[in-house]
Amino acid sequence: MPEDKDSKSEQQPDEVSEEPEEGEPEESTEEVAETSGAEEESPGDESQPSEAEAEPAEKPQKKRSRRPRRSTPKALEERTFTDPRYREMVAPVDEPLHVRVAPVVAILGLGVLLAAFFLYSIAGKPGKPTWVCLAVGGAFLAFALIASFQKLVMYAGMRGARVGAHTLILSVLFLAALVMLNWFLTGWEVRWDFTKEKVNSLAPQTVKIVRDLGKGARKDKMKITAFLTPNYYGGEKLRKLLKLYARANKKYLVVDIVDPNLAGTRVKAIEDKTGKHITDGTVLVEYGDVVKEASNPDERRLTSLILSATKTEKPRIYFLEGHGEAGLDEWGEGGLSKVKSALEGQNYQPEALNLVKEKEPKIPEACKVLVIAGAKQPLFDKELKAVQDWVADNGRLLLLLAEPPAPDFSDLLSEYGARVAPGIIVNPTGSTLLGNALVTYIIRSGDMHDITRGLYSLAFPAARAIIPETSEPDEMEDPYRPKPPTGPARAILKTDEGSWAETDIADWPPSRDGSEESGPLSIAVAIEKTTGVPEDIPLEPEKKQNQPKIRIVAIGSAAFAYNDIIRQLPMNLDLFLNSIHWLAEETELIDITAKDTTPKTMTLSGGQKRFIAFLTCAIIPLAIIAAGIAVWWRRR
Repeated sequence: MPEDKDSKSEQQPDEVSEEPEEGEPEESTEEVAETSGAEEESPGDESQPSEAEAEPAEKPQKKRSRRPRRSTPKALEERTFTDPRYREMVAPVDEPLHVRVAPVVAILGLGVLLAAFFLYSIAGKPGKPTWVCLAVGGAFLAFALIASFQKLVMYAGMRGARVGAHTLILSVLFLAALVMLNWFLTGWEVRWDFTKEKVNSLAPQTVKIVRDLGKGARKDKMKITAFLTPNYYGGEKLRKLLKLYARANKKYLVVDIVDPNLAGTRVKAIEDKTGKHITDGTVLVEYGDVVKEASNPDERRLTSLILSATKTEKPRIYFLEGHGEAGLDEWGEGGLSKVKSALEGQNYQPEALNLVKEKEPKIPEACKVLVIAGAKQPLFDKELKAVQDWVADNGRLLLLLAEPPAPDFSDLLSEYGARVAPGIIVNPTGSTLLGNALVTYIIRSGDMHDITRGLYSLAFPAARAIIPETSEPDEMEDPYRPKPPTGPARAILKTDEGSWAETDIADWPPSRDGSEESGPLSIAVAIEKTTGVPEDIPLEPEKKQNQPKIRIVAIGSAAFAYNDIIRQLPMNLDLFLNSIHWLAEETELIDITAKDTTPKTMTLSGGQKRFIAFLTCAIIPLAIIAAGIAVWWRRR
């Protein structure tokens, strides 16, 4: 038995020391030790083996599970240095100096290229410093690439390098796609203006006028130069407006914004060339030899400068004088100097006309529009007949009535279906807003006519009602429905229902009488009568537009165009200019309505304020807390 035991103990280490095949787990040393110990235990007499010792000799032993062999740090080190790629990367190697400094040179090269990009962004064009930085940065990167070429080749063969290269290629392709999309969309600029008044976009008529530059025989570029300092009060608004003009026609319209404080020499040269005095906010429009000037213009004013620069002919506007009318060159409160300056800016030529001195009064043939602005004395018979004959021969007349007892020109207006109501309009709205009940204040004009479309905040001191002739309603018609006019006169401005025409101004405060005209009252009318064909023959709108016609605009207040009113309410000047445009059939600028940029506010009642406070401070926070508790309870 001892021999068998010795032989068994000699065979056991051989079985345990067998090396496992590759991929097969290895037995742990502790299991072998436990097995040996179990075999050595033999209680009792060795000559009488127990049943437990006899049975294993007959039955085959079961395979014991083998745990994976743990690699020791020494084994990892030996395995690492057996691979030549890892040995070259991990083992300390004395690298040349140019290889060690290559990463630092590469970082410096990227920094120099970034500096070149910033220089280009500041200057707006590549200059000498930009090219020098590009050359130096490119040289640094080329040196780093050549010096680290062997390392880069070795890294390229690794799996991590391949994954990184794949990611880099996808990123570059994605960025290239974005650049191509951006380049493609550059020529297809699309903008949406969601504001109610379209304050961030140009009017369609302005866009048409600007885009027509360069379409005719003349291919000159138009240049708009704005002189703005950073602290100019309207500078930001004007800059945005000029950018919109530049986008409308990038080929034939050049916009330049100059700071006069930083470009004094250039400003002096422009003043010597154009003969214009330049201040902060001045805008010059140059088209060939024509130079137009404006100070802080809005869209309508700037578009009119563009139109006037492209036209060589100036329509003449004659202002009748000699009967107490307001003077064109008068700069006082009751003068029309602002109207004259605005007409000159719109490419019109305003001139005074005195028919009293002529033996045979006659309106000049060059007269495009005749203006009678607040005549306080009646015209002589010869003068009135000359005016009536000229109007009947397809003339254009702007009639502004002065307060009573000035003449109302009823003989002229009655021929075209209009009459002047006696008295002066009393307007409670004017008393509330302007402190004077004899000033008719119109908050919004509505869309009654092209002349008044889009206008607001209009004031008419001592206005008279001009009422178009209307037909009597039939018995079956609604008595509250407006009566249709029978003549060519159409109301273009009306007061509110609370106004009336007061005939006894001496009795103050005025009170409404049942016999007086009550509101809404027409304060201005537009008359258009075609003379080429009889009125009973229907014509298409296009053919009717080309027929000769009479046009008259009559407004019941001459003071609305005076200098003091225009200074306070600039929209009054727009009404005057629109009337001139419509009479002269220069309708390009009528469609450019003034934009209301006043802030829109909403007034809440006390109950609405309490509801909003309760909703935001109680209901919504409690709902969020309840939702959180419900989610926590469900996951609990």
